[in-house]
Amino acid sequence: MKIDPRLALRSLVASIVLVVGSAAVAQPATPFFDDTMAVSHAFGLELISSRLNAVEALDGDYGGYGGQITKLVSRDIRRFEGSLTAADPALAAELRDALQAVVDDVVAGNDASASVAAARAVHARAYDTLIDADTRTLAFTAMVLADLLLQDDGVAEAYEDAAEDDLWEFPSGYGALVQVKAIWNERVAEHASASQVEDMEEMFAFLDTVVYPSVRPPPAITGDPEEAEGATQRMTGILESLANADLYPSRDLGRLAGSLADTLAPACDAYAAGDDLTGVEGVYAVRNPYRKHLRRLLDLIAPEIHEPAAALLDELISTDPPADKAAACLELHELLVEARGIL
Repeated sequence: MKIDPRLALRSLVASIVLVVGSAAVAQPATPFFDDTMAVSHAFGLELISSRLNAVEALDGDYGGYGGQITKLVSRDIRRFEGSLTAADPALAAELRDALQAVVDDVVAGNDASASVAAARAVHARAYDTLIDADTRTLAFTAMVLADLLLQDDGVAEAYEDAAEDDLWEFPSGYGALVQVKAIWNERVAEHASASQVEDMEEMFAFLDTVVYPSVRPPPAITGDPEEAEGATQRMTGILESLANADLYPSRDLGRLAGSLADTLAPACDAYAAGDDLTGVEGVYAVRNPYRKHLRRLLDLIAPEIHEPAAALLDELISTDPPADKAAACLELHELLVEARGIL
């Protein structure tokens, strides 16, 4: 039978289109690079939920958690306060006041249940204001979960910090684990395969029984400070697979350094315009990924870049920042550009 060459050509073209289309679909999403500021905002919002989880679980007996709960107003809200103020200044002020009320109750040893409930209600409105429905893709949510698992004040790092530094970091890690479970159950698990759900449940069980059996820290952590690292890394791998997303920006360090420089540039402009709230949230968006993914390598191969960059990142978020924050920000930007050139 003779095949019509025109039909054969159409079939070939259709096959090529199908293959190309399949390859395009298979490309993993890159939520960190695509939505850096939104990811940072969402991480700050979820850290607030995590600390409120810890306060609720401590149930009025707060022990030494007063020193940690102050991060609600000294760190967490500052990750997004500039953008929230720009969108709704009254809501931003209301959220800060609500979080301060929680801090005051915990530090004073008062029952914080009412202030926590009030803060959660305002927090939910702030979340809806900053993170719209279109942004909350599966890949984006997986990225935020990865941050809660691996970044500072998250599940793994809070345990390590509790072991090596301040034992009362422990409840923050417990609260982060509660938040990871909530997000997994409410927004992610339905997209997972049966084997992925089984693997995640295995990791949750390990973290619940071995790492965080209680919200209260033990008298001392004498085991491996990185006890949670293996489980949280495995969970992040599962999230990558089910969301078809690259959740490790460190896979391309040159791109990461360049992305951080690009993220910081508007913050420097904000500082120059006198908008410190927007400036500092840009610094927060840069600081965590820098500390997690770049600092060790740069300290090894380019300490002349790392040492001033690390100092500036700490100074710009401190309660005693440089007198000329815009100039300090620009200096940090130049260092990140240099880092991009050597990575």
